[in-house]
Amino acid sequence: MTAIPVPQGQPDAVRHIPQRELRNDSSRVLREVADGAEFIITTRGTPVARLSPIGLPAYSQLTYSPPSRPQTFSTEGLDVADDSVREFYRDYRDDRF
Repeated sequence: MTAIPVPQGQPDAVRHIPQRELRNDSSRVLREVADGAEFIITTRGTPVARLSPIGLPAYSQLTYSPPSRPQTFSTEGLDVADDSVREFYRDYRDDRF
């Protein structure tokens, strides 16, 4: 038995093949899968499995981009601690010891 031919104009159509064909022609079927083909395996006419190429794992498609940092640092717009804050922390440290 041979695989059902792909309909014209639909190169990516999934082909149905019986389990017997997969067993007898496994090397040919696997070559086609490696080339991008996809198969539905049937047993007594009932679909039981899908055979398709392994895609790349998601992590292998990630790209590295270094963290971005500002080129300059400015204190403009930042609140500067006044003497009361400094005095509070000085007293707090003194009370701890």
